[in-house]
Amino acid sequence: MAAAKIKFGTYAATPPVFKPIEAKAIVQFRTHSAYHGEFGFDWMRMGDTGKLGDTWYAKIIGEYEGLWDFNKEEYEGGLFEIKDWAYQKLMHEFKVMAITWKKDFYIIPIATIYPKRSAEFTLKVEIEEEPEEISYQFDTTFFSLNKTTIPSLAKGKHQLTNELKITCLKEFAVTQNIDVIAKSSNGKKHLVGRLKIKANDKASRRQANIVFVNVITSINGGKTKGILDADKIKQKEYLTKFLQQALVTPHIVNEKLDLWETKKTSTQTLNKNYTIATKRRKIFNKYHNTSGENLTQFLAKEFNSIPANAPYKEYYKVFFMGEYGARKKSNGGLQPLGGHANGIPSKECVMYFNPKEFVVTHELLHCMGVFHSFNNNSNYTFLRGKTDNIMDYSHLSTPKIPQLSTWQWQWKILTDANENEP
Repeated sequence: MAAAKIKFGTYAATPPVFKPIEAKAIVQFRTHSAYHGEFGFDWMRMGDTGKLGDTWYAKIIGEYEGLWDFNKEEYEGGLFEIKDWAYQKLMHEFKVMAITWKKDFYIIPIATIYPKRSAEFTLKVEIEEEPEEISYQFDTTFFSLNKTTIPSLAKGKHQLTNELKITCLKEFAVTQNIDVIAKSSNGKKHLVGRLKIKANDKASRRQANIVFVNVITSINGGKTKGILDADKIKQKEYLTKFLQQALVTPHIVNEKLDLWETKKTSTQTLNKNYTIATKRRKIFNKYHNTSGENLTQFLAKEFNSIPANAPYKEYYKVFFMGEYGARKKSNGGLQPLGGHANGIPSKECVMYFNPKEFVVTHELLHCMGVFHSFNNNSNYTFLRGKTDNIMDYSHLSTPKIPQLSTWQWQWKILTDANENEP
């Protein structure tokens, strides 16, 4: 596949330039060396960190074309085409400064940091003309930094690994900037870098109300729990990390749904209509064996029919089944499944035997309205398996790319899908 030719002006006359960088120095913010998603950070990937999943977006953004079968994965049978307009559209999600001496652009990254928490950054510095000093400018009411200046550097490109630690002292209602200022020998000061930090006050934060439903079943004899208590804790911790990148905190309650007593009509319906017999065991079928509501819809109806569950009507529900699951393919074979949402958006999703933390978080984000990173219905479509976003399938790539991030435009979707923090 040929590399994309980047040409500004296709999507708009010019990028949305905020102000120029006139000093002949640039300071870029990047994630620290051990970053695992503990705070939100989104930047226009340039492929300059050497990390897995940091691929220049211009080479992997576009759309899939060709025959699409939505009973399959979106990328099957589709040809991916790089689109210049998609890259330029994505640029408009950021503030942009013109680098006058390079005829290039500085795309301002954005972070989320909760009050009383810290975020650490690696800096990438390019010096064309050595300034007298490079220092930080910020509101000390809201932040403290571990350093006040950047070390004196010679002409050239430099990486300052894990250089800057920003601590948020208190919440703020208006997006803040951490500016990097170069002072020249004549005393003039110029902006050479900027990090935006999104407003994090109570009005900006959200709460995701979620029920973990432990479904007790008996499709292979005996009682099978849907999820163990220790696994609930792991799932919550993993989910919290990703939702809090968008300033959303999960509020999780735990309930159970008994569908194991064979004398019960609901158990009989589950065992008859939503199971597939394999050589080794019975497994759950995502769909009704003949026709009718799918498994997720059936479980939601059963759960919601219990009067004690009325307070959870508007909660997101995760049904943990404790047995393997699959769907039937058109060729008669079976496609194993870790879990699935009941549509995008929806209020329910199903998890099968021992789901990885990735699957639960991924499917819940589907419930909240976030599509796959490689789906044409998404705000932006990327080549499958090339990003570190939680909505990619990069865990199937070779080498595997760890899912660490969400994007700022996904943050808005998650904000809109959840309730104000109480």
